[in-house]
Amino acid sequence: MMDIKTEDKQFWMFYLMTCFPFASDDELEIMLDEFLLENYELDIPRIDNGNETEPWDGSSIHVKINDTVTLHVELHTSEATYFLNNVWIGNTGGNFELSLLSWLEFKAIARDSRNLFMLLLPFVVGSISEHDEIFDAIKNNLLKLPLEFENAHIDTITRFLVSHLIFEDETNVGFEDDAEFGVVCNRNHSRRNKNSAMNMKEEIKEINKLIKLAMKD
Repeated sequence: MMDIKTEDKQFWMFYLMTCFPFASDDELEIMLDEFLLENYELDIPRIDNGNETEPWDGSSIHVKINDTVTLHVELHTSEATYFLNNVWIGNTGGNFELSLLSWLEFKAIARDSRNLFMLLLPFVVGSISEHDEIFDAIKNNLLKLPLEFENAHIDTITRFLVSHLIFEDETNVGFEDDAEFGVVCNRNHSRRNKNSAMNMKEEIKEINKLIKLAMKD
């Protein structure tokens, strides 16, 4: 197993390019990965170096959230797979499962950790009313990364990332309390979507339990 160094700027460029499938810009009419490819010389390394076996023996990132919960990220060739402790919470890639956390839940989990902020950002569902706060928080954390973006591009890249969280045509951010499941998310491609055939009730309840534990100091 190879642990990724989060001070590696090429890792973060890889992460921005591959882990935000909704990151688009209506003005430029392109996706975030296209924008980065057009404007920067990228040297994206092969980072998995593992076999598709259990347990995963390739590139990984492990970030302790608190004494109870740790985030594990497995970096495969075509996707990143995420776990809280040993529970799968989602993945990027072609059949992604992301929309998982409200902005308030996310802030309570990420706190002041740059790594947790960026690693869990693909999972956040934001509302239009939270736009300005989300924009400022993403911009501030982008500036903490070991990347050398042109100053003129910082706001543009932030705008791409905000679009991954907030859908302008979405009137309801999609979270509700369910007496049977706990908090559920009505967006598709979410491990908290109770209407998805791949999400069992006990799995959603376990994910909700871990999210609550992760929010504690």
